[in-house]
Amino acid sequence: MLDSYERVMPMSRKERTCLYYLFLYPEKYWKQLNFYYNANKAWIPGRNIEKLQNLESQQPDRNRFLKRLWSACLA
Repeated sequence: MLDSYERVMPMSRKERTCLYYLFLYPEKYWKQLNFYYNANKAWIPGRNIEKLQNLESQQPDRNRFLKRLWSACLA
């Protein structure tokens, strides 16, 4: 994805670093946990657990992407 984007619109080191930090922030985890916390329920709804498990299964790919993006920031 990054290679394709770079061919069309090259990014500066500063832009890549900013992108890295935006992707690093685990927004979807916080969104799910915040929903549960503010819902005042005594149990975690099954759908929320499914969403968190889905995010957990995506984490290795996310980590590889972040590692590649960080190495591009250092280049």
